[in-house]
Amino acid sequence: MRDVDLRRVHMLSGPVAVNGAEPGDLLVVDILDLGPLQGNEWGFSGIFAKTNGGGFLTDYFPEARKAVWDFQGI
Repeated sequence: MRDVDLRRVHMLSGPVAVNGAEPGDLLVVDILDLGPLQGNEWGFSGIFAKTNGGGFLTDYFPEARKAVWDFQGI
C-alpha cells in the first residue's frame, strides 16, 4: 500500500480491466453477481500514505495501512 502507483488505481473501485476498452471510453456495466472466487474467499482493504497521494482521511490516517479479510460462512 505504501508504494502503489496511484495513477493506475481508482480510490473507490480499484483497478479494473475490460478487454478492448481504451482510456476515456464510456462503459455500461451490469453487475450480475458479486462475491469472492470459489476457493479464494479473502479480500483486502487499505489506505494510502499521505506522502504517496493519500486518500479521503489522510489528516486522520497519514500512514499506509492494509487489512486482509478471510471470509467465512459463504
